[in-house]
Amino acid sequence: MTEDNYEVVIDSTLEPGSLDYCETRIGPATGPEILISTYCCHPSLANNELSGPILTAFLGDHLSRIEGLSFGYRVLFLPETIGSIAYLSKHGAEMVKQMQAGYVISCVGDDGPYTYMKSRRGDSAADIAAAHMLKYHVPAGIDVNIHDFAPDSGGDERQFNSPGFNLPVGSLLRSYPGEYREYHNSHDNLEYVSAKAMSDSLVAYLRIMQTHEMNRIFLNTNPNGEPQLGRRGLYPSVGVHPKFEDQLRYLLYLLCYGDGEHDLMAIANKLDRPVWVFTEAIEKLMSAGLLIHAP
Repeated sequence: MTEDNYEVVIDSTLEPGSLDYCETRIGPATGPEILISTYCCHPSLANNELSGPILTAFLGDHLSRIEGLSFGYRVLFLPETIGSIAYLSKHGAEMVKQMQAGYVISCVGDDGPYTYMKSRRGDSAADIAAAHMLKYHVPAGIDVNIHDFAPDSGGDERQFNSPGFNLPVGSLLRSYPGEYREYHNSHDNLEYVSAKAMSDSLVAYLRIMQTHEMNRIFLNTNPNGEPQLGRRGLYPSVGVHPKFEDQLRYLLYLLCYGDGEHDLMAIANKLDRPVWVFTEAIEKLMSAGLLIHAP
């Protein structure tokens, strides 16, 4: 064809049809939920499209093996944009009522720095848990980027965050879309992604889910004065190794702030520690009958 102006006739029809997507539910059938969503748009692109569904499949499989989950997990594989719009038209109202947090997973297979795009709210439970993971899980010296929500970039998070729904949905990525030269071209191939980067991204998402699962509010069952820990085997009778000194500190902070008001993240922040270091202390106090989950 020569360089000229051309008219294009699009000979199309509008007929009733269908839209395929994949959905699975993990954990409790009722109560608060966490959304894990990914999408397909350019299936030939390794990082921009394939890394998200692959990581989501592994993440869902891992969560399905955990007993006693606190949250129900709604896991979606959608066609980009039209899929999330169609899904919200059917399920948006129930998601507004039940969703505690959500994440859209894409661009997680390259070796770029961790990048988090906040939800439209900017301070949702999704944003707080992701920031907690980035602060305590990513090694010191590794670059981390945090972006405010931007309605002119990203993927399905734009639909979930649209003002009519305003769901608490963010997105943890590696290199930010449009800011790496392989974006949306043939160089986004299997040489650009790596198994290690995918694995690291998966672990980061698992840490986020662990943060949500552990961030409960507790009640000290013996709040009138400090309970006697020695006879319960919770207080050392001889010199304390630094490791056990930390564990004792966690016990005491859990008892002090297990007041039905402070969640675990608030307690952890007082010690500048991640929530997951409290696992052993929580188990010991609950086994001793000194700590329970607040109703």
